[in-house]
Amino acid sequence: MFDKILVAYHGTDRALRAFDAAVQMAHRQDAELHMISIAEDVPRQAELIAEVKDAMQREDSRYSQLASQAKLRAALHSVSLHCAVVVGRKVGAIVEFLQKGQFDLLVIGESRPSVSGLLFGSTSEKLTHLARCNVLVVK
Repeated sequence: MFDKILVAYHGTDRALRAFDAAVQMAHRQDAELHMISIAEDVPRQAELIAEVKDAMQREDSRYSQLASQAKLRAALHSVSLHCAVVVGRKVGAIVEFLQKGQFDLLVIGESRPSVSGLLFGSTSEKLTHLARCNVLVVK
């Protein structure tokens, strides 16, 4: 049913549940599994180039650790995992990555309730509306 699955993962418990669900689906359906992590913490208007370089090094280290752990976790189920880290805003970056990669399914964790989520919509809510593929929101 799904040949190419994308899971959004950033290390939280909710994202881990979504990751595990994506691994199980990829294993059962012999699908290609990709993982995207969004680096949002890079200073947008840094005064010094050194600030940007420091922030990027911290992000690279964090996300390379996440990718290594995720690859090991997927390998336990005989699933190979392709990882990407994208700098940008969560929703826009994921939607753009989905379109470029022509994915059949996006798997995401349910967003935490927040005041801004109530007013403007949560990340998971926005993704279910903007993604041009099926979306599985894992609670």
